[in-house]
Amino acid sequence: MTALAWRAPARASVCGPSGWVPVERLEVVRPGGQAYVRVESTPVGADADLEALVAATDHFPGAVDGGLATTVVLGAPGQSRTMTWSENGCAMSATIRYGLHDGRFVVLTSVLPDGNAATAAEAEAILGSVRFVTPAAGAPEVLPVRENDRADWTTVTRLWQGNGTVSRSQTYTITSEEAFGAAQHFGVTLLPGSDPSVLDGLDPAARDAVTSASWRSLVARGADTDPCLREALELAASHDLLVVLAADDALAWFAARPQRMVVISRGTRPHELELAVHGTGELATRILAATARSRGSVRLRSAYRVAGAVTGAEAGWHQTDPSGPTAHPRRTTADGSDLSTDDIRRLLGTLLPAGAH
Repeated sequence: MTALAWRAPARASVCGPSGWVPVERLEVVRPGGQAYVRVESTPVGADADLEALVAATDHFPGAVDGGLATTVVLGAPGQSRTMTWSENGCAMSATIRYGLHDGRFVVLTSVLPDGNAATAAEAEAILGSVRFVTPAAGAPEVLPVRENDRADWTTVTRLWQGNGTVSRSQTYTITSEEAFGAAQHFGVTLLPGSDPSVLDGLDPAARDAVTSASWRSLVARGADTDPCLREALELAASHDLLVVLAADDALAWFAARPQRMVVISRGTRPHELELAVHGTGELATRILAATARSRGSVRLRSAYRVAGAVTGAEAGWHQTDPSGPTAHPRRTTADGSDLSTDDIRRLLGTLLPAGAH
């Protein structure tokens, strides 16, 4: 029996216009040889016909087709075929399996030198490990951006345009699993900055077990008794505005209510988040400080809820790293015009809901 030493869950996410179809493809290759395993899946309708989908699938040009046979694919009835051909003097074979699974047309392919039993066994073990799970990212209606038409963002905008002071705050480090445990406790899909890939390889029952245990871990650390940690988690799980900062050396999430916000950043170790609570009026000052040494594009995206729907705005600039330790960065617009610090502070106001700037 082939021993499997690792698992590689898919991590990509993509959006597209109407009329385009996402085809997910993952390949596992055997270095130094011609063998590989390919997993492909495409979303299809509930009335999809497997035979029609198989008939429309491209095959290996010039290969000898051994014909279709009935088989089991991912625990359900499916079809398979074997194809053979010669490549650079080497006899090659491909086994292709087709199936329908949770609204997707799945094609599992193994390609290997014909007659190599050991490689064939490894390929079968890899195919036997294929799992499809629902991504941990959820629907917009349960994202932690709350509806609040009474938020006084006009006052916040004025604070952003001032110089502002930077306060000290306790920083809390939590794992991504604990972030999902907190999200489950507060009834939202995820907290800003959470990495869904830590749960993507688990079935729903295992996810529930992990998130429940992770919340108990947070409770043991004071999630119910430490008012500062509790406030950080509550702001992350329920806020009126989310601002995401992305630059070459800065990535942060600012989850804010009109008076208080939690700043979320990556921890020093993988799958860790650092949370610190500050006054919302500090956002502009903190963004300028976080990007002081950045080069290239600085992008800001906001998200807020209007009439039940999550919407937002974008802003950004190009930045050149200062030449000396005390020099100021040069910030420019898309047409090359210089932006002053005051210009940046005013630009941040465009991230807020209409009427607040």
